[in-house]
Formats: sequence, C-alpha cells, structure tokens
Amino acid sequence: MARKRKKRKGKKGASSGSFKKSLRQSTHPVPAEKVEGGGKKYDRKEEKEKLKEEIDRSGNG
Repeated sequence: MARKRKKRKGKKGASSGSFKKSLRQSTHPVPAEKVEGGGKKYDRKEEKEKLKEEIDRSGNG
C-alpha cells in the first residue's frame, strides 16, 4: 500500500522584500550626488581608425 505524501508548506521567511531592500540600503548607502565618470567610453572603432592612420603615416614617411 502506498504512503500518503505530506504536503510541504513553503518557507515563510521573517524577512520580506521591503525589509531586505532597507537592510541593503543601510549597509550599502547610495551616495546623494551621482559621481561623474572619468571621461567618455573607449571606442574600439575609433581606435582602429587612429591606428591605421598612424601606420599609414609611418609607412609613407
């Protein structure tokens, strides 16, 4: 005879999503002012073009 399966109840954690969010903010505070980046991002295509121009100048010079 087959045994009856016990229904498992889902975990009821004491920490809700809003509590986790507030805990994260208290341990990792977000700076009030947004920090500006150190310049524009690296452009691979632009760098290739610059390198080609340098090679052309050095080869022809």
